[in-house]
Amino acid sequence: PQARAIRELGWREARELAGLAGGPFDPRAFRPLVEAGVPLVLRGVRQPWIEGTRIAADDGEAPVVAALAARRGATLVTVRSWAMWESAGYLARLFAAFADAGLSVDLVATSAAAVSVTLDRVPGGTGGAAFAGLLDRLRELGRVEIVDPCAVVAVVGRRIRSVLHEVGPALAAFREHPVHLVSDSSEDLDLSFVVDEEDAPKLVARLHDDLFAVRGGDRRFGPTWEALAAGPAAARAAIPSEEDLWWRRHREELLALAADGRARYAYHPATTRERARRLVRELPSIGRLYYSLKANPHPALVAAAAGEGLGLECVSAAEVRRAREVAGAEAPVLFTPNFCPVAEYAEALAAGAEVVLDGPDLFARAPDAFRGTGVGLRVDPGRGLGHHEKVRTAGAQAKFGTPVEEIDGAAEAAGAAGARIVGLHAHVGSGILDPIAWRRTGEVLAALVPRFPDLAWIDLGGGLGVPQRPGDAPLDLAALEAALVPLAAALPGIELRLEPGRYLVSEAGVLLAPVTQVRRRAGLVFVGLATGMNSLLRPALYGAWHPIHNLTRLDEPSAGSVHVVGPLCESSDVLGRDRLLPPTEPGDVLLIDNAGAYGAVMASRYNLREPAEEVVVGEGG
Repeated sequence: PQARAIRELGWREARELAGLAGGPFDPRAFRPLVEAGVPLVLRGVRQPWIEGTRIAADDGEAPVVAALAARRGATLVTVRSWAMWESAGYLARLFAAFADAGLSVDLVATSAAAVSVTLDRVPGGTGGAAFAGLLDRLRELGRVEIVDPCAVVAVVGRRIRSVLHEVGPALAAFREHPVHLVSDSSEDLDLSFVVDEEDAPKLVARLHDDLFAVRGGDRRFGPTWEALAAGPAAARAAIPSEEDLWWRRHREELLALAADGRARYAYHPATTRERARRLVRELPSIGRLYYSLKANPHPALVAAAAGEGLGLECVSAAEVRRAREVAGAEAPVLFTPNFCPVAEYAEALAAGAEVVLDGPDLFARAPDAFRGTGVGLRVDPGRGLGHHEKVRTAGAQAKFGTPVEEIDGAAEAAGAAGARIVGLHAHVGSGILDPIAWRRTGEVLAALVPRFPDLAWIDLGGGLGVPQRPGDAPLDLAALEAALVPLAAALPGIELRLEPGRYLVSEAGVLLAPVTQVRRRAGLVFVGLATGMNSLLRPALYGAWHPIHNLTRLDEPSAGSVHVVGPLCESSDVLGRDRLLPPTEPGDVLLIDNAGAYGAVMASRYNLREPAEEVVVGEGG
């Protein structure tokens, strides 16, 4: 929804973009216009109010990232042979095979002993006679490998090599996705990546967020897709109208809470209770669910989760104390800290909590603390997942858990300290929407079961994601349960556990922020709020996207896109860029949705500004 229209494009960029992404014309159609010096303006007859894109001579040689392109349905062919090393004519013979088959090669990459190429169109498909004949020819030249189907994702612009420092951080998007080939345009117009076909949409979205999120003021870019799709009379704000949105039902109460000009978090415990019931109902393979207090330890939300029978997962002694204060002495509590003082383990054990050790060194450092006890051991499955690199908690660079290859040493250390390993725990990241992810983690832990004769449970961690942007699909709980069924069946007598945090409370909280100023600057509109990253750090820390609504003018049409910012002296104090809002004035109250998790709990008094206080609303529903 935040993709931007391109107002201006140079001929070379447009030709490259058309070749990569297709569209309304063939790249060769540009030639007579370029030779005659005639600009081209693209417009849509079905949307005449949209200004369109003007394509003309390049306006200078300044480096620029202009667009992203994705082309699906490609085929990657790799030929490997040491015979190509210093062999005159080898490539000529190889490419002759493609020419004779009538196949046009797109991207090319070579090494000392291999050549990889992509094909856009294969007559008859990869199962046809033409492709079979090509493979026969290629096998005469070396070992042939095929990836089909695949996709090409490209960063398009001008002098891309000169802005690699800008592009570099965005390439973290590829961390979770295999890249089969990287190609740099010979004209320095694009950087292309060949990936699995199903990964292309996710990668384009991630790259767009990283490369274009802060470029709203660039004259080359026009309105967002969200704004354009709404029509010529000005796009309506993207405000859900479903009656099950609790904050719509409590609108008047929320407006009254912010009437004094102060920001507040408002929590709706009934939503947390409903989410907990849903998990219990739809995940019968899970023997016990634990609410992760670090998401939000507010007593009303902790009580809501515990009241539905969930245990409480804590990462500090203070959280253990909160769990006992709210849920009582009998509530199941799991203590899973990381690099905490050893004394906190003793306090957690004294409070009746089960404990999970992050690594075996604790057995040697404090053997008496765990002698005669059954403890859990956190395992690093080797690969992190999540919506941002800073929420991925597994892998070689992560500080969490014991690597699988060091498990035998951990078992020996536990035995030497007189402790029993009764559980294995893993958590790979947060904001995960792939329902298969937890089964993969479970399979890693299940392979370790024979090494621990006292094992009673396996904890698959948390990280159950919630939708962020309009159109995002929610986590498919039915698919998650289907993935867990064979895992549970393969582990008779061992309880499966799960630790949802954000899933239970994110949608149960909103941040109410009165507008202090509205300022127009360099063609942009900035809406300033009474609070910022001192109350909600996630956008600055993770690049997180939260829906933002003008609660005062909830059902009024949008006047265009604005940047929503806070009052702190930091460039990163931005809560939302390019958001569609109705005409907004000082005194209006903005509502930032999906703010019940990792909001107030991560707040600070930076600039000596007090963060938003917390209140509970709608106890009756």
